Amino acid sequence: MNIPMESERRDYDRISAKLYAELTTGELYTISAKTIDISVNSVLLECSTTLPAGTACRLKFVLHGKGKAPIPIDIPGTVIRSEDTRMAVEFQEVEPDRYQQLRNLVLLGAAMKSIDQQDSKPTNS
Repeated sequence: MNIPMESERRDYDRISAKLYAELTTGELYTISAKTIDISVNSVLLECSTTLPAGTACRLKFVLHGKGKAPIPIDIPGTVIRSEDTRMAVEFQEVEPDRYQQLRNLVLLGAAMKSIDQQDSKPTNS
């Protein structure tokens, strides 16, 4: 049974977050995307190319804070849903410091109502 993405039950708080992201697969296939929303365990992406559910991938994006150095985020994940121009990716094996950074992003976004850093592209570091 297919459950539409917008009506699914959520286990974690999600925030609207517009971040530029890159998703790569084991075959080194790279997809440019923009995040729609994010939680500490998953992200919803808008992209022109989607991958089937179950595809292992890596997601890269950059967080920026006022007066702080950019924080590159590189997280392994698995595509859990894919339809039209959207993909949901569940994070896998999130390191404690990355988890804390994601948690802080979600808390900050909840206070601000959304995050918009879509012009910040990931670096190859």
